[in-house]
Amino acid sequence: MLASLPALAVEIPRLPDASGSLPGWSGGFEIERMAADAPHLPEGSAASARLGWDGVGLRVSVLVRDATPSESFYPAGAYQRDSVELFLAPDPTAGACLQAVISPGLDPDHPKPRLYLFDNRPEALKAVEAACEYRVERNPQGYRVEARVPWAAIGVIPSDGVEVGTRIFVNDHDGLSVRTRFSWAPSVRPFHAVRLAERPSAAVRSAAWMAYDLGVLESRLNVVGPADWIAKSAAVRDAGGGRVSGEFIASAAGSGTSVVVPEGARAPFEIGLPDGSRLEVAKGSEAQRKALFQEANSPRQPDAARATELAFARLAPARFVFGGGRFPRVAFPDPEKVRRLLGGDPELAMTWFDREGRMVDIPAGSGLYGCLVEIATPTGEKLRRTFTLFRLPDGASTIERDDEHAAQVLGFELSGADATRTHAARVASGWWHRTLTTCGRQIRYPFGIRLPKTPAPTEGARLPLLVFLHGTGGGGAGADAEFFAKFDGALDTFGGAVVYPRSDSFWQPGAVQDVIDAVCREHPIDPDRIYLSGFSMGGIGAWEVLLDRPERFAAAAIIGGRSGSPADAWRLKRVPVRVLNGADDPTTTVEEAMLMVDAIRRAGGRVETEWIAGADHGPSMARSLADPGFYRWLERWTR
Repeated sequence: MLASLPALAVEIPRLPDASGSLPGWSGGFEIERMAADAPHLPEGSAASARLGWDGVGLRVSVLVRDATPSESFYPAGAYQRDSVELFLAPDPTAGACLQAVISPGLDPDHPKPRLYLFDNRPEALKAVEAACEYRVERNPQGYRVEARVPWAAIGVIPSDGVEVGTRIFVNDHDGLSVRTRFSWAPSVRPFHAVRLAERPSAAVRSAAWMAYDLGVLESRLNVVGPADWIAKSAAVRDAGGGRVSGEFIASAAGSGTSVVVPEGARAPFEIGLPDGSRLEVAKGSEAQRKALFQEANSPRQPDAARATELAFARLAPARFVFGGGRFPRVAFPDPEKVRRLLGGDPELAMTWFDREGRMVDIPAGSGLYGCLVEIATPTGEKLRRTFTLFRLPDGASTIERDDEHAAQVLGFELSGADATRTHAARVASGWWHRTLTTCGRQIRYPFGIRLPKTPAPTEGARLPLLVFLHGTGGGGAGADAEFFAKFDGALDTFGGAVVYPRSDSFWQPGAVQDVIDAVCREHPIDPDRIYLSGFSMGGIGAWEVLLDRPERFAAAAIIGGRSGSPADAWRLKRVPVRVLNGADDPTTTVEEAMLMVDAIRRAGGRVETEWIAGADHGPSMARSLADPGFYRWLERWTR
């Protein structure tokens, strides 16, 4: 009977109980070799792991060989660089879990081990402290991570036969652009089913992994297993009945083989292993393929590792700085892969604009141009990309640098401090907003407004205005009313209007400025007392809105908004800024916040900080906005 290996609960042994500090240990369920998501591994890279349990928690030991340390400063991106990821879930079939990401601290730029917790547990469990223990031991080849994730954190009482869900990933970044991920076998479930056992029976130890996440685009399967499989064969059958096989070979941490799948082979793939068991590696779902295409064509460039994976599907012009009488071709790097990913060809509708925002068919002279591409996929999604380009004067030779930043610097005549990548992109965003406004295609944010409950101001008197930008998930219908109701008492202490725009994606400064313009037209707003705030995604957006037009705001309070754009901090010299962050926030850390704080201070600006004791991400917003002192600080300032 065909079954995915992870659907069969693996039994892991009980270890001697030990409370307090994390004890050393041996034995456990061995994963002799973890499988990589690419056929060609970074030189000197490998990973293996052991699992066990005691009365306190799930015990994990992960041994990593890594020749090139490369770690992330940003918690949200820690898994994209060297790290070990551990997941523990009370139910193997459901997505609710506790995720721990451990950066080992081998990178000279980040020499201290760090633990980041991401809490996706059921709401009823979030009040329970997730006190994960861990330690990192260095060795000449890499490092070992040992960790214990407490049962209490997932509401489980451990005993013989209890099943939980887990996953283990080892992320290995090569220091340039490529991340390799080592894993236990992929699963049709969210997690591997793990059965706690006082005296476990023998368990199958094997894994299979497609060379690409979705199992639909590449032609290679990696299969790994225990050392005694060396010289034995793995047989693969695809959905069309095609058969190939590969022989297991010796490797640094067990045995492994790469099986080349013939052109035209179709997932799912059934893999017959030497011990008689069979695996099934399924094709990526339509939802996964849609999400990948949307990620590839997001206006925000993914990090370097992910950008490499998605490069085949990221639409781009052949050149950003060009010459001649025709616009460059705009296309996907690998149209055939895109066709296979989406099940058909996406339709592209292109509109070109000159610097004045007029639609054009050919470049009439040198200077700035823009290309708007509207993408319609075969499954009905609508996406939009914009590109800023520069046409060289006639007779000019092409320049060495050909990217969008170069086109923006030339097109907007930027220089010096104004020519940073972040500010050039901000200038281009403003130009695009104005250009799309002329043809009715600009982004418009719906918004709610709360006026003071006190009697209306006397004739001629004007109100201060607070603009608040919400975080991810706060843009649904009615979210503004919920926000005003939740903080009603605290907002009564603010003597002005509060506006809550709603967005379903990253904030666009031009569209936020349009909301402010609309409110100022409809209500008696004092232009010298406009304040800005935002949380999480809204805090990141607030930095951008503030940097876009710093002269418009009397003050700003950023909550959990990461680091802003430190290279552009000089633009905020004259705007008082208050930076608030949960002292225990793993999503946006105090260390990240300090990047912008330090940059503003070096530029001679006015910036204050508040690290909210005992607060992680969500509570940092709730406690800030419920504090009347938050609003009193803003109202101290006049532009």
